[in-house]
This record gives sequence, C-alpha cells and structure tokens, in this order.
Amino acid sequence: MDLVGEGIILATNADERERVQEFYFKDSMEQKELIPKYNPIESVFNNIGALREQILLLIHQGREVSIEDLQHFFENTYYAYNYSDDVKLEHRLLLKDVNISTALYLH
Repeated sequence: MDLVGEGIILATNADERERVQEFYFKDSMEQKELIPKYNPIESVFNNIGALREQILLLIHQGREVSIEDLQHFFENTYYAYNYSDDVKLEHRLLLKDVNISTALYLH
C-alpha cells in the first residue's frame, strides 16, 4: 500500500489558480512552496447509520446473506483497512450478535 499520494491540479486562469490555492493549500506567504491542507480520509461506515443501511441493503438485495458474506464485504472496504490493527472486524460490526429483530430495531 502506498504511503504517499500525488495529485495534479490544472487551473485554466489566474482566478481559478487562486481559488485552488486557497481551497487546497495552507496560507504560506513566507514560503515559496505550496503546503497541502491534509484532511483525513474517513470511511462513510464510521457513521453507524450508514453502516446499518449498507447491511440492510445487502440483505434486501433478495438473496440469502450469511454472516460470512457480510464479513467478506466489509473486509474489502476502506473501513476495515482503518481498523485492521484494532479489534476483529466481526466484533466491531457486531456480526455475531445480529438477528432480524436487532436489525429492525437498529434501523
């Protein structure tokens, strides 16, 4: 996995260049280089509502969904990558404790 990423921003005129610099870079008048504003990338699944909604959507797709299917789906997301060194994903998602009554209650 790459630890560093690069991006290229093309501005079509001086006004656009100024807007891009204000939006994407820190104010560094004394320095001659642009210093990016780093905003942490977060998974939408950090929001419990979005997480519950995705689980219900997977179930609603009309096929049987096992706990293993849900675990496999979430293991391949950025959410799982963020917590790979943390507690087991199945415990974080409470997959072992989910039943239809709990899912309906939480939604």
